[in-house]
Amino acid sequence: MSFDDIITRLTDGPNIGLWIRTIGGSCPCQADGTMDGYPFYFRARHGLWTLDVCNAGNDPVDGDSIFSRDGDDPDNGYMPEAAAAKIIFECWCDFQRRTEMPGEEAK
Repeated sequence: MSFDDIITRLTDGPNIGLWIRTIGGSCPCQADGTMDGYPFYFRARHGLWTLDVCNAGNDPVDGDSIFSRDGDDPDNGYMPEAAAAKIIFECWCDFQRRTEMPGEEAK
């Protein structure tokens, strides 16, 4: 399976616990969706990318994060969709390895 096939599978609907509802844009490159039913928001601009996840029913843009990651954006907001999808997937893998979040028993 190619990386393009993986991106298609991730954006077509809920799949393996990760659903990328929207992805794209320039300055910023943005994405949103769900990780195991928890809403997430991804943004890359000014040399930095961030990903925030919040409890269901909340908006991750509002800063109510229960899980977050950040890193360097060498594309300064012009990040290609494939690069953003790869980062989101890696963050989802970290999200899967979490041990406990507010309102949850430890995994």
